[in-house]
Amino acid sequence: MRQMADNIETLRDWPEWYLLPTQVAPILKWDPQYIRIVARTYPERLPFEVVVHGTRTQIPKKPFLDWYDSTK
Repeated sequence: MRQMADNIETLRDWPEWYLLPTQVAPILKWDPQYIRIVARTYPERLPFEVVVHGTRTQIPKKPFLDWYDSTK
């Protein structure tokens, strides 16, 4: 089972090239299901890049972290 991130440093150290909605949602204070639904229906409404494969939603790590850092 994948570990949920509780801070941004955990995401930076994540070994995969992608993140999951359950990892970024606590940082954004969003519901993971909201991210999944918007990613499938209106991905352009999210402020970061997403990749959807059927029911799977992946968030490319580098673009997400770049976006997050630019919001500070």
